[in-house]
Amino acid sequence: MLKKTTDLTRTMPSFFNKNSVQRDPGAVRSQAPFEKASISEKPAETKTSWFGRKTERLNVLLKQYSRKAKAYGPVSEVPLHKRTTFILISMSNKLKAVLAKKTITLFTRIDDLLVQGKNVAHKKDEAQQPFPSNSQQPSSEARETVLGPLIAENTESRIGINWPQGLPPEELALYTNPKLIVVEGGATNRYGHALIAFGDPAGEARYVQISSANWYPEHMTEVQFQEYCQRWECEISQEISLPCTDKQALQQGVDRLSRKKWLWGGPYHNCLSFVNELASSGGVDMQELGQFRRVSNELPGRAMSAFSKAIYLSTDGIVPNSQREDVIQELKQGLSQALDINTHNPGNTQEWLAHVTQDLLSQIPHLPLTTDAANRLQEKLGQNLQECIWELIEQSDFDFLVDYLKSDTDIPVHSARNMPVGLRTVGPQSRRGFDNEEGL
Repeated sequence: MLKKTTDLTRTMPSFFNKNSVQRDPGAVRSQAPFEKASISEKPAETKTSWFGRKTERLNVLLKQYSRKAKAYGPVSEVPLHKRTTFILISMSNKLKAVLAKKTITLFTRIDDLLVQGKNVAHKKDEAQQPFPSNSQQPSSEARETVLGPLIAENTESRIGINWPQGLPPEELALYTNPKLIVVEGGATNRYGHALIAFGDPAGEARYVQISSANWYPEHMTEVQFQEYCQRWECEISQEISLPCTDKQALQQGVDRLSRKKWLWGGPYHNCLSFVNELASSGGVDMQELGQFRRVSNELPGRAMSAFSKAIYLSTDGIVPNSQREDVIQELKQGLSQALDINTHNPGNTQEWLAHVTQDLLSQIPHLPLTTDAANRLQEKLGQNLQECIWELIEQSDFDFLVDYLKSDTDIPVHSARNMPVGLRTVGPQSRRGFDNEEGL
């Protein structure tokens, strides 16, 4: 069983010393590669322009994520083209998201006005209540639309029911143990579609979703949900348990949101936004869960691949050919154990890599090698791992920025990938399960 090393400054090999780092000689580094750093520092107050404040925020985010392994000096020392590129892309994405939402909601409002005008033209009683005013009865009535067929056939068709007057107590009691469900494929767009599921594993399930441009949330049973997946030719790609701390508040949130129409907004205020609001009403900290960036789930897989290659190259010419395959397998097994016992979360990337590296190198003295061969292997493997570490940190920084640029929108597939692996019941069941998935 591997043991974690707590005093890294005393036990880390000499090649991790700050003075031995050769990459990016012109970069300003305020700490040794694996020195601990606080992730709670605040942006410094500056009396600068909006451009300067934006770049200062980017600088702090980079420091928080990479634990200062790629720490810059003052924001003025960040290359201007990097600041400009990031800010322009961020502004462009934000503008696109806002314009898309405005366009979609305007289209929906116009559609509602056309429906109202059509009903008036047919002398429909506008004062008529579409639902009983004092009875908690479900309704299967769908939203009327005029422009919907111009986009796609059956845009407002539904399988489940609405509860516009709220849910009765016996029905509301089924809404426990929330889970985020993301479906993909078929008629679903490439960003996926989010629902929230409720119920005990052995009990009766309920699914709630936003399936209309401007209507009440749709509630489905297990049978209806399976029919929904069959009709739209989609399947569950991610299922994540949402730790609820207040069951009563969650059920009150279900009742409250079921009584309100939800205006779908495209990039945000969409199906995932609805899930977030509903889950948050029950004490689920969606903001905390969202801190798990895509790279935090994928980095262990990348480390396994990169470190395995370093092991293979390091044994060449040092370990006798008759022993080399066995030594490689033993080191890879030790690497796998090190990745399993050292949990990686955003904000501690370099510390995590330090623990994994130290645990891996600690296996060398136990290999069936001569003292000279073991010393040479430890030195060569340490040098190769150092190069891998910097490449992993640089790639992590890049992926962090890519994820950050998406933070202005609610993307179901992307959000599900960011969730902690330990909460998954469908989808990759280990951190290394993200290796072969396409990046978004």
